[in-house]
Amino acid sequence: MSELVTFIPAGGLGTRLHPHTLRTPKPLLPMGAPDKCIINFPIDLSMTASEHTWVSTDYLDDQLEDYIGSINGVSTLRDNETIGSGGSLIKHYDKLSTTDSNGDTLILPCDHIYEGLSLLDFWQKHQENEADITLLTVPPKPYGEYVTLTDNMPVSVEKRAARGALSTTGIFILRNQFLTNWIANARRNTDGMVNCNIYYDIIRPSIGRYAVSHYFLDEPGYWEDTGTPSLYVASNMRLSAGRTVIASSAQVRSPEQLKRCVVLPGTVIEEGFCASNSIISSTSDGKLLITKVS
Repeated sequence: MSELVTFIPAGGLGTRLHPHTLRTPKPLLPMGAPDKCIINFPIDLSMTASEHTWVSTDYLDDQLEDYIGSINGVSTLRDNETIGSGGSLIKHYDKLSTTDSNGDTLILPCDHIYEGLSLLDFWQKHQENEADITLLTVPPKPYGEYVTLTDNMPVSVEKRAARGALSTTGIFILRNQFLTNWIANARRNTDGMVNCNIYYDIIRPSIGRYAVSHYFLDEPGYWEDTGTPSLYVASNMRLSAGRTVIASSAQVRSPEQLKRCVVLPGTVIEEGFCASNSIISSTSDGKLLITKVS
């Protein structure tokens, strides 16, 4: 097979999880265990088949760069401003692209988790279909957008799940020749930079116009967006079998009084504090920030 490289845009502000991302960037929040972060999931998946993994940073970039710098085969790319996932891809594409014009680029969001996904099978499906873009799809979720299929190929994107439609995931493989042409056109039209979104500005407009295929991740495989408080807690509880997850740098005097909670890095909780179904972090002066989810 040709070469695959991975791009993980991780420079966003994490606004859906504010105020808990004010001190720790969302990719470094714990997920399922004290010593595992959200971003470990896309990095671990990438390393099963990708030649190299690139992670773009901006917000609280020093923390991300320190963490990622110790992982072999992974490099960081600093945006220096919030320019969207598409803008970041355009800015750094010269480093991502390789001499293998027949190769491919994998896009992995920094805040998604998954299990049972074979990247090799996903990539092989993309190449067998000679696709410009291959989407990872899953059974319909109660949020996001949905692709409709004709002859098992994506033909449109809808806001509602019509019969037979599948959920999009934000995970894609793009053929380098297609991506190079798209980026060259974007650079010509925007003086080399554009604040855009990979899904809305590259993927969505291509469905029905270019060779777009999909790879379906069925049960027992699993995919989840962790970007909202309720999804973040739910994903942690699924992975921890319902046990409270306490970041390794947090200090909790009476952990038995926390039920189905996630305690974020650097938080100090004194004895006697009780909470359930909550995200708990703290400000720089020690004030607790608590978001309770249903």
